[in-house]
Amino acid sequence: MPTIPLNLALTPELEVAKLGGQIKGDDLFAQVADSPIGFRLRDVFEHLGKPDQLAPFKKLYKRFEVWMIPHRISILRREGFAEPTSVGMMIEYENEDRTCMVASLLPSFQYITHGEARLKGTINAGGEVAAGGVVGKEAVPLVERAGIRFAANSEAGLSFEMQSTVCTPIVAAAGVGARRCEWRFDKHKEPLFGRDIETWAAVVLPKGQEELTYRASFYVCSRVLLVTTRRESHPITIRCTLSA
Repeated sequence: MPTIPLNLALTPELEVAKLGGQIKGDDLFAQVADSPIGFRLRDVFEHLGKPDQLAPFKKLYKRFEVWMIPHRISILRREGFAEPTSVGMMIEYENEDRTCMVASLLPSFQYITHGEARLKGTINAGGEVAAGGVVGKEAVPLVERAGIRFAANSEAGLSFEMQSTVCTPIVAAAGVGARRCEWRFDKHKEPLFGRDIETWAAVVLPKGQEELTYRASFYVCSRVLLVTTRRESHPITIRCTLSA
């Protein structure tokens, strides 16, 4: 597993922290699995005795195969006190002019819920919103549209009230339908360094293909005291063997 330096500073003006001394570029490294092996999704269905579930995708499998492609990275902290708050990997598949499409990503988007908030205000006929109004149970008339309750009890317009769930992502994943995909992991409970971070992409490729080449780059957002900086790696080329 090669060790990749994260030496591209995107916020050089923050590299010297007022409260933490110098934030060194060689504190954190990315270690990358450079000999991945993909497997055919169809083989799993057949092994589990579910070949009938492939029937709806007969036209797809006539010309293509769906391969599960792994991507693994681990962030190492060799010295210093930088705490990774986010880790990201960006993958770009290189398949010349042949078909190559991301069908799904594992993990996909994940989030944590912090609670619910009740939003209140007024809105006029021009769509301008202001804080204030209250929609009481006794309000008449009362109209509800798409989860928003409206009442005509304000001279400035309509009072409205809506319930909203407050969430923040811990995993962001994007790229379905494209040749390029990306994951971002934000720190939740466990540290982001010193362990393997594993992702998979379901990729549609032409039948008979035995290898898939892609370019991978990585970034880390880290914090020393109150200062957060972001560093990226140079892209590297990885060849994934497609196991028959």
